[in-house]
Amino acid sequence: MEKKIDVNSYKIDMIREITGYNPDGSKEILVVSSWGMDVINQIRDILRKDYKSMGELSDDIEKLKSDVLAYSLFD
Repeated sequence: MEKKIDVNSYKIDMIREITGYNPDGSKEILVVSSWGMDVINQIRDILRKDYKSMGELSDDIEKLKSDVLAYSLFD
């Protein structure tokens, strides 16, 4: 049986997992000072965008994951 995934819930869960930040407000951004504005803007854009497919969302999530990792390596 195929399970239907809610794209909005999934993107919030992925942002929470990658950044330690919960967009619904129950947690704070943990490492804001070490990230560039591009990462903050990516989070904003992912939250605002109306994704038509999981593939489209996955591309943006992978870019965010890569950028967060890059900032943490140079911290």
